[in-house]
Amino acid sequence: MPKLKHLDLEISNPCNERCIHCYRTCKHTKQGFLSIEDVAKIFDEIKPIRESHIDVVLTGGEALLNKEWRNILEFCISQNSRVSLFTNGSLINKDDVKFLAQFRDSPNFREVQISLYSLSSEIHDAITGLKGSWKKTLDAIKMLKSEGVKVFVSSPVMQTNKDSIADLMRWMDSNDIRSCADLLIFPNSDYQNRNISQKLNKKDFDVFYNKTAENNFELGYIWGFNRKRDNLLDTLFYAPAANGILVSGNGNIYPMIGWYEKLGNIHNDSLKAVFLKAPLLKKCRQIKILDFRECCECEAIGYCSFCPTTHITANHGALMKLNQDYCEKVHLLKQMAERRDAEMRKMNRQH
Repeated sequence: MPKLKHLDLEISNPCNERCIHCYRTCKHTKQGFLSIEDVAKIFDEIKPIRESHIDVVLTGGEALLNKEWRNILEFCISQNSRVSLFTNGSLINKDDVKFLAQFRDSPNFREVQISLYSLSSEIHDAITGLKGSWKKTLDAIKMLKSEGVKVFVSSPVMQTNKDSIADLMRWMDSNDIRSCADLLIFPNSDYQNRNISQKLNKKDFDVFYNKTAENNFELGYIWGFNRKRDNLLDTLFYAPAANGILVSGNGNIYPMIGWYEKLGNIHNDSLKAVFLKAPLLKKCRQIKILDFRECCECEAIGYCSFCPTTHITANHGALMKLNQDYCEKVHLLKQMAERRDAEMRKMNRQH
């Protein structure tokens, strides 16, 4: 019997921002909030199928729009779960920070993940569509950091902020804030690809590479490293959907974040039955990386994160097709990483 390893809860379908690159564009993900009673019911139903120490993500929409978010987070932590809170940070106040600080030493609280797009308020607010969001988000990061709350900053790189990301990453490094610059944009979940206009092209990669090479490749880590993993091809391609489940704010059950193929609803269907018996999830438990000829022959496979969402959304839900644009970007990452490594070796020899 498959085990539920991770549970994603979109506790708020609405969001107070309108980010230009956001993949979450399906009409049925706009309304609804999970209540504390809903979450308790979910945990009760998954008892027979969950891992003993399950990973839980509380997200949205914007999670803090849910008036019960504190109760939900505290409850999930009490259920022997490793809990992460995803938020845009614009609604976090001092009382919220004090609440979160009480869990800073708990092994069941992983982190607060926040998106920050630039050190420029104009650029950040242009991306979020919410004037004043930059200051609120930046203040939230600083408050959480000052109180010792584990915080992780995600910074998707796109056309609107590509020229300011290097300065942002340097600022986070200098303040000892864990972060990542995500160079790949996921297509819209309604398969319309409206946000793809924000993706970087090869010229953008080249220009950004030169910025990461400054100060002896101070930001060279952004390009990643070849992760040589044993038995990689024998692992599940759709592992997040095979081993997890997503419950959205209106109770709808989906395979995973970003993949809104409805499998049921917690108010009408057994979550346990959906996880174990949904035909789509059964298929996901059968498809391995080795089933894709392109992956078997790919020399850049060590640089690939195998995120299934990008392939699903680019191909209108088709399971056995790859997003060629994503694959091309992975090859670019490999090229940039190898170029960095070669130049750094040359620098070391000269010194």
